[in-house]
Amino acid sequence: MTLFAHRRLRRAFAFLLMFAPLSPLAGVACKKPEQAAPEARGGRGGRGGRGGEGGVQFAVDLLKIEAKRLEYLVTAPGTIEAFERVQVTSRVAGAVDKVAFREGQEVKKGDVLVTIDGERFRLSVNSARAALEKTQAALKDVEGMVARREGASANNPGLIPGEELETLRTKVLTAKADMAVAAENLKIAELNLRDSAVRAPIGGVIQTRTVETGQYVQTGYVMATLLQSDPMLLRFQVEPSEAPRLKPGMTARFTLRETQRSFTAKLTLVAGSADPSTHMVGVTAQVDAPDGHAYWLRPGSFCDVSVDVGATRDATVIPRTATRATDRGYVVFIADGDVVDERNVTLGMNTKDGWVEIRSGISAGEWLVVRGAEALTEGARIRGTKLTSMDASAPAADDDDAPGDAGRRGRGREGGAGGPGGRGRKGGEGAPP
Repeated sequence: MTLFAHRRLRRAFAFLLMFAPLSPLAGVACKKPEQAAPEARGGRGGRGGRGGEGGVQFAVDLLKIEAKRLEYLVTAPGTIEAFERVQVTSRVAGAVDKVAFREGQEVKKGDVLVTIDGERFRLSVNSARAALEKTQAALKDVEGMVARREGASANNPGLIPGEELETLRTKVLTAKADMAVAAENLKIAELNLRDSAVRAPIGGVIQTRTVETGQYVQTGYVMATLLQSDPMLLRFQVEPSEAPRLKPGMTARFTLRETQRSFTAKLTLVAGSADPSTHMVGVTAQVDAPDGHAYWLRPGSFCDVSVDVGATRDATVIPRTATRATDRGYVVFIADGDVVDERNVTLGMNTKDGWVEIRSGISAGEWLVVRGAEALTEGARIRGTKLTSMDASAPAADDDDAPGDAGRRGRGREGGAGGPGGRGRKGGEGAPP
């Protein structure tokens, strides 16, 4: 082979290498659009029944809505509160001589907690008592003068001028008034002396301490907070429509959220009107704390409350977990074929087993989404599995009318299974599950 022929061969080989990667695309471009699309995109699964062209379908569990005769509960979130919360305040001003308590200490009614300037108030009592004795002596002296003048005037008429007698009688009245003032001052001094020893107004546990020895306190200063936790109170609020079912004496059961321990309480108050700010009716109950378990009850703890009101009636009910709270109220999802319809519903009473009455928005016989509704929106496509009516866990028997089955059983036009996860004829991936 000549040098010239060798160069021509190398140029031809380089030309083929340059255009070789474009040959598959040229072949695809020569095909019809409906043939070229599956190959270029990896192939899409065909339509499966009502599944359309393989769009996103959500796997959900469906339950047929039924009307049942049920017993109702009134349920609400609640809080545990101390029976009484008292602020221990100073009734006198002065320097603190002694603080005789610590936080967490249990005290009895009348125990001395703080001593304030005790010596100064004792001196004030002594001074007030001396002032009273002085006024008593002055009164006695002026009364003696009046008695002597009146005796002399009676024995010797005209001896004592009448004006002098009237002046002395006025002095008697003045001395009596002075003595009364001194007596009241003594009582005030004794009261201040008594208040200088700050005592526990109730029995309970010291919650907070805000005073130190040597601190100068003014009248009204809060030195401690005292909690009376026996008995404790349970407070919760209910809808105005539920309040007429509650009466004092009923038993409320509540479970602490922190420990999941359950206790009981007796209703003592159902408010006569709703709170203007919350439009809810307040309910108070006194907690029955069994011996050995009161330790678990702490003021401020949150709990879930239920009261068995004993009422029964026929009603449309669904699992409470199937409802979703939105800014438009509560909604549920109803299956319509293989799509869902979002419905606004009005909730009624709750049942013991976690179901809730639906007063409007749905009706018996419809299929309700009870699981898998977290990502659903109006018109979303679903792949439904029917459940039994009460436990909402076991699959029900086959029913050709059940929504969501058609999209699962359909076959794609390209020969692969349609619906979610189907495979196209060319082996490409179908629609996502």
